Amino acid sequence: MSTTTDDGVPVPTQAGPARGGVVVIASEDRVRVSFWGVVDADVRSQFVAPLWTNPTPGRPCEIDCREVTLMDSIGLSVFVRLVQDAIAEAQDVQFLGASSQVADLLETTGVEAWMRHLGVRIV
Repeated sequence: MSTTTDDGVPVPTQAGPARGGVVVIASEDRVRVSFWGVVDADVRSQFVAPLWTNPTPGRPCEIDCREVTLMDSIGLSVFVRLVQDAIAEAQDVQFLGASSQVADLLETTGVEAWMRHLGVRIV
């Protein structure tokens, strides 16, 4: 779907493929949360409802950010809340990794050190 101005100039629309998202896969023995693409306000508003209603409290939680291309402050807040909620539910949390951009963000903001302090296993 595309829209143009009277001059024929394309105008971006909301329709189209998502720029980023999150996938939650719950199995009998674990929960895997995989973020991908741009993790920002759009991801928070469209994709994170399953994160706040954890279907498997007490099961190990794996978090994967290896396919994230950009994470802004809102995306970081989603990530931090996920870790907080998993720890609060007594879940064993394992961080599977991040793209170089996200790894730098987690280190610079102190989130990586905070996760280590909480006992998150960082692969």
